[in-house]
Amino acid sequence: MAFQIKFHQIRAFVEVAREGSIRGASRALAVSQPALTKAIKELEEGLSAQLFVRRSQGVALTDNGESFYQHASLILEELRAAQPSIINVFLNY
Repeated sequence: MAFQIKFHQIRAFVEVAREGSIRGASRALAVSQPALTKAIKELEEGLSAQLFVRRSQGVALTDNGESFYQHASLILEELRAAQPSIINVFLNY
């Protein structure tokens, strides 16, 4: 069975990449650090790829992480762009 990526994992991944740290992403998303760490770990295990290099001063994207970041960012942008249309459909239903 193929790994199913979850929305919260994409959101966690993108925010950690943008912030450069779990702590910064935790504050930005108002989510606990353990929850973010778990989401990233599950994502990496599901993809069978290391996405971040952990450092004492935060994290940095690996080559795999850079590639996934491009796709994940686009997914989040598309969802944001689609949101008004989706809301209108439900309001007119």
